[in-house]
Amino acid sequence: MEASVISSRETIFDREIKDIKSFNFWRAVIAEYIGTLILFQWSIGSSLHDPEDQSPPDPLIGAICTGFVVAVVINSLLNVSGGHVNPAVSIGFLVLGKITFIRFIFYVCAQCLAGLSAVAILSKLTPEGMIGLPALISPAPGVTNVQAFFIEFSIDFFLLFSIAALIDDKRPDDTSPTPFYVGLIVVGNILFAARTSGGCMNPARNFGPAILTGNLETQWVICIF
Repeated sequence: MEASVISSRETIFDREIKDIKSFNFWRAVIAEYIGTLILFQWSIGSSLHDPEDQSPPDPLIGAICTGFVVAVVINSLLNVSGGHVNPAVSIGFLVLGKITFIRFIFYVCAQCLAGLSAVAILSKLTPEGMIGLPALISPAPGVTNVQAFFIEFSIDFFLLFSIAALIDDKRPDDTSPTPFYVGLIVVGNILFAARTSGGCMNPARNFGPAILTGNLETQWVICIF
């Protein structure tokens, strides 16, 4: 019994070491950074507007842009990193045993770094004073942190539940194109939660803005995982 436990531990450890030494590991980490960077730049950029425009942008614009970019990025990176572009999704893949723990750690670091980079790059590419930067997502006025927490939990659950169902190897039916369906889920989640919790569903999305502004008060709401 004890020997089999030790052997199992050695097997898991060897798997982690073998993964981090492979070329595909580092290629996947870089792909996650690039894919997440593109996603955040387009998502945040779609909601920017001129200071003279008093009306805020329609959430539908940001939701559709984000959903389309999510679908394209996932499809582009599917054979490289899996196209997670979201720490919550990476957690789901870790729980399902589809990625190693060390890969999960590096994925999350790459995704969070991409969030920081996206805001920094956009601040240099857009006119000074453009409304929408640094793009920190926070609960809407009147929405408590507890309410926002459960809304974010709901949309994250829907996202992860749907992805797990779509990639289930035992499904007899064809779920392709899976990236397109994930994009639709993202659009629906944003439209559902945009005016309450903010519809983040991606802890890395809020990491950059929170660091740059020093506003970490509601980060626990977004980073429910």
